[in-house]
Amino acid sequence: MLRLSNEERAILSFLSFRATEPVARLSKALNLREHKVRSILEKLIDREIIAPKIRVDVLALGFKRFSHCCVLSATGASELKDLLAQLTATPNISWVELYSGEYDLVIGVHARNELEAELTLAGLKSKNGPFFHHTSCLRDRYWITYEKKYLWSIPAERSFDEVKYDGNGDPRHFDMVDCRIIDALSEDPLASLLSLSRHLGIAQQTISYRMKRLEHRKVLLGGAYAFLKYGELGIAPYCVFLKFDLITPELENLFQEFCRTHKNVIGLGRHSGEWDFQLHFEGMDLSELHHLKLELLKHFGKNLRRTSFLTAAGAEKAAVFQVARYRPSEE
Repeated sequence: MLRLSNEERAILSFLSFRATEPVARLSKALNLREHKVRSILEKLIDREIIAPKIRVDVLALGFKRFSHCCVLSATGASELKDLLAQLTATPNISWVELYSGEYDLVIGVHARNELEAELTLAGLKSKNGPFFHHTSCLRDRYWITYEKKYLWSIPAERSFDEVKYDGNGDPRHFDMVDCRIIDALSEDPLASLLSLSRHLGIAQQTISYRMKRLEHRKVLLGGAYAFLKYGELGIAPYCVFLKFDLITPELENLFQEFCRTHKNVIGLGRHSGEWDFQLHFEGMDLSELHHLKLELLKHFGKNLRRTSFLTAAGAEKAAVFQVARYRPSEE
């Protein structure tokens, strides 16, 4: 376990629950001076306990989102490292997660259509064919993120935010300037207006106006802090895939409510393909995962055909978002 001061523990505990809170609110909530909070955050970033990130809804930019579930052939540590480096350098790969279980990798892809998503994976297979034993492509219909991560006994009565990504964006509303700003923020989420202006060669007032417009249109969803050392913080992340016999609107609503109110579920994805739903789940130990299995059987056992439980085997590899290589206005 990591050695943490009481102040570091308090900040991490708060961020695990509300990862998007600005420093001013964090300072007020914890009764600490702002410069003290900033100093602690910088130290936590330097120790690679957390990392700043910018939340971008690619669906609002007119993209579709896909999840590729991959089973790898036996690979050595160096080969896997090379494969991950190649995956995270691919422009329209949003993220790569390592797991142990039925799948070894889950790759998030944003593309304009199914063909482009398949071509992305085909290109990777042509270069790394022996590594990929089996792949399954899922089309993401929507994602719901529940801002209710917890560390060290967060009070259960606290409220939480809910963000739903449903792909209703119109790419004609965005141009190359918007895309370049998004890319720059993805590379450096803490960049100031001045540094963005110098890097992009765009006036600060223009960048400020564009960022507010992107926030209003739900493309930029604000900054957050990603937790990098889950295991050393005593948290175990899991991924659960579920397939139902028949999904009715009533069943879907019930399942959404189950996930929304469950203290360990932090994300819900609805897919088309081999799996219907994907849960992101955080627990302190395997007993909590076992309890989730029992709850799923109790509430949805009659309609639940198949499940797959994956344990996170490595930190999420977040690629730099490179939407600027597209020209959305020329779709």
